[in-house]
Amino acid sequence: MDKIDNEILQLCTDFLLLLEKLKEMGRISEIEFESHVKLKKRFIYQEKSKLST
Repeated sequence: MDKIDNEILQLCTDFLLLLEKLKEMGRISEIEFESHVKLKKRFIYQEKSKLST
């Protein structure tokens, strides 16, 4: 895994943490939160799968 891949995965992780904070603050709804989290987790899974092949 190269530096760019690591940075992309770190940004996705940071984004997930930000979404959690926004949900806790009431800035986004549970539905918005779940939608974004589902997309980001799928992206992370796909990227990790590409890297392991």
